[in-house]
Formats: sequence, structure tokens, C-alpha cells
Amino acid sequence: MSLLHRTVHRFALMASSAAALSKLLARQGLPAWRCAFGYGSGVVAQANAGGAQPMVDAILCVDDARAWHASNLAANASHYSWLGACGAAAVAGVQGGGVYFNTLVPVAGEPGRLMKYGVVSSAALERDLRRWSSLYLAGRLQKPVVWVDAPDGPLEAALEANLRAALAAALLALPETFDERALFAAIGNLSYAGDVRFLLGSEDPKKVANIVAGAGNLERFRALYAGDVAAAADAGALRVDGDGSFTQPRDNADWCLSRLPDAARAGVRGGDAKQAVAERLATTVFWSSAAQTAKGLATAGAAKAAAYALEKRRKGRKGS
Repeated sequence: MSLLHRTVHRFALMASSAAALSKLLARQGLPAWRCAFGYGSGVVAQANAGGAQPMVDAILCVDDARAWHASNLAANASHYSWLGACGAAAVAGVQGGGVYFNTLVPVAGEPGRLMKYGVVSSAALERDLRRWSSLYLAGRLQKPVVWVDAPDGPLEAALEANLRAALAAALLALPETFDERALFAAIGNLSYAGDVRFLLGSEDPKKVANIVAGAGNLERFRALYAGDVAAAADAGALRVDGDGSFTQPRDNADWCLSRLPDAARAGVRGGDAKQAVAERLATTVFWSSAAQTAKGLATAGAAKAAAYALEKRRKGRKGS
């Protein structure tokens, strides 16, 4: 199943969410973007997400980050921390090859509702999808999201590669037999194992389980991975059993490794693949999450960063 067909299926599954997010973003008066998606409990259902209305999380992919920030600073300077006063060049410099977030932004037309939006260059997004250089956005896009404008061209192909690799990495982490919930949890865990936020207690320890258990998310995961599961079955790397479970042969490690980005598999041999790949991914996630957390102090400002951290910690304690 091509990404185009997966995208059409996803839009059919989440059409109302996509329409709502599209209207919300349009009301914010943000400059044009190349593609955009929403994620998190404010956009995609998660189990045990009761309580106050969750923040809306969105990522905007743009071709020229500096030019985009220059336009956005002219229209929405209040979205930025003190860093915005330094100009678009400084903002883009802090963004670097990653994501720049404006957080705790009031949602226009919805009093009391807040959003957080990140800006990433198309080159940086494609790099992470293909190389897993940080797994920061590649990891989010291994799970169900709501696309407002779907990617095309090289980004579409990179998304395909990311999903293909995610299934392979999950198979390395799983036992010989497992069910689809275990499969999707293993996929979800790829970008959370090693995340500094879990070590600090500022993230719900049951987050992955809540994502998989969210209303409608099993079907969304199936839509994302149906083509890659079928390809693995055709290659003899996975058997789809009739009772909704899976069996994988013990000698499929080399096949799985061949689907991973070079950085995740270089020098790894089949016998030690499970532990070696898990350690590499956890190390990547640790450093990228630590860097993004540190960057948040500048991009959000002290007051917003503290408020956001306290809210995340409250949610983390609630889930523990």
C-alpha cells in the first residue's frame, strides 16, 4: 500500500479531526507551510486523557525556516519568547537542524484553549525520516497523526522509508509470537525509550499504552502499517496468523537490519541485533530529547517553560 493510499485511508479515518485542525490553524494567521500535521492527546485520541482540555500540538514543515519566522514575527510576535526580539536570524539559528516550538499560544476564537506549534525545515524533516538522526519527528510520524496537508515528492518517499524501518526495528524488539497491540506498542516505544522526560518524571509512564489504546487507534495503526506487514510476510520475515497474532522466524534479524537507516545498523550482526539496535536508538532519543528540552528554555522563555514543565509533570504523576 503506497503512502498515497495510506494517507487517503487516514483522512477517511480522521476527516473530522483534520477539518477541525485545518480551521484552527487557519485562524492563527500563520504564514504558509509546505505540509502540516497534528499529534498528541489534543488531536489524536489517547486513553486516560481525561481532565482539562489538552493542548493542541502541531508541526509545520516549511522550505525556508528563516523567511517563515520573519513573516511570523511580523504577524505573531506575541507567540515568541524574548528570543523573537532578536530577529528571524536568531530564531532560525536556535532552531538549527531541528524543531522550533512556540508554546502556550492562545487558540484564536476558543477562549481558554492553548496550542503548541513547531516549525521544521523540509530538509531537516526528510533527514530525520531517512537517517533517524534524532528520531524526534520520525518517531512521532511512526504513530497515528492528523495531516492537514500531506507531504509529496521526497518527503512522501521518506515517510515510507520511516514506516518500513519502524516495523523492522519493532520486530527486532519483539519475541517470536506476539499480537498487534504488542506490535504497535513496540513501534510506539522506539522514540520514547531513553527519552529524558521519562527520566525526569515529566511524561506519563503509560504514554505508549495510552496511545495504542486510544479510541480508533488500532485501526489507524493498521492503516499505517498494512503494506509493510504484507511485505514482511511476503519476504518470509513475518507470519500473520488468523487469530490476530503474529509469528516471526528466529533468523529474520538480517532482513530487519537491512530495512533500518545506516546509523542504526552499521556494524551490527544478527546475533546481537536486538540489544545493539535498542541501545543505539535509546542513545539517539536521549540526546535529542535532552537537546530539545534545553532548547525549550530559550524558545518558550522561563515563565512558559516552567508552566509547561509543571503541567507535563502533573500529567506524568497522574499516569504513574
